[in-house]
Amino acid sequence: MATDLTNLNWENGGNNYKQGGVGAATAIEIKLPKWAKLVTIQPTAQALLFSYVGTDGVALSTDAFPQAVDSIIQYNPVQTSQDRSIFIQSQSGTSIVYFIFE
Repeated sequence: MATDLTNLNWENGGNNYKQGGVGAATAIEIKLPKWAKLVTIQPTAQALLFSYVGTDGVALSTDAFPQAVDSIIQYNPVQTSQDRSIFIQSQSGTSIVYFIFE
């Protein structure tokens, strides 16, 4: 089920979010806050598959980053009035993923 963070409040320059239950079978869509200029992602317990392209509840395709990432991911999404999403999936097992939005 998609996680909609589009209404996450901006506080003191940013905000945090903890996404639990990221499994290996299917991707979770994370809808980003529209004000976010920088997104920092930290997976724990398991490496993370990451993609800009995907479908919520469906395993990531070959468009995903070619290798699972177990360190911090940072990127600068374009600010827009349209919805922006990323897709995450654990490499194996279950992961907890921490987000920092600035």
